Amino acid sequence: SMPSFVLGMLLLYTFAYQLRIFPLGGYGGWVAPLYGVLPGLTLGLTGAAWYSRMLRSSMLDILNADYVKAARAKGLPERIVVWRHIMRNAWSPIITLIGMDFGWFLGGVLVIEFVFGVPGIGWQAWNAIQTQDVPLIMGTVLFAAFAVVISNIVVDIAYTWLDPRVKYS
Repeated sequence: SMPSFVLGMLLLYTFAYQLRIFPLGGYGGWVAPLYGVLPGLTLGLTGAAWYSRMLRSSMLDILNADYVKAARAKGLPERIVVWRHIMRNAWSPIITLIGMDFGWFLGGVLVIEFVFGVPGIGWQAWNAIQTQDVPLIMGTVLFAAFAVVISNIVVDIAYTWLDPRVKYS
């Protein structure tokens, strides 16, 4: 529950400045993947606590379901019961949350790009707004809308993969 810019600055200070494991900022391209570790970690960790709490509550709801009791009564090993019966059904609300939060991730990328000095889409959108470059503003908004639509399609496909009872005609 820490803002992404605070977490990013703490990660930069700890792992780039003090320990000198990662570069301080910028973008090294595809040939230097260490530049993307801290921004990716920052983006992933900002929502991890929320998702883990939701997964825990979803698992607790499913633990007492009849099909879980039946699987245990059949004598299946506990790891099979957890991974095939409980986790598979517990992921549905998490997939929904990730799909709904994708727009927030796109907004958070702007802050992360500023903290780490990465020239990306958020940086371009900000510069376009400052210079009143209307075609570039329209392009970045269109890209963001397209990305949200694609994420919703991926969520629907993930539903059919996780739960075979869900069918789309």
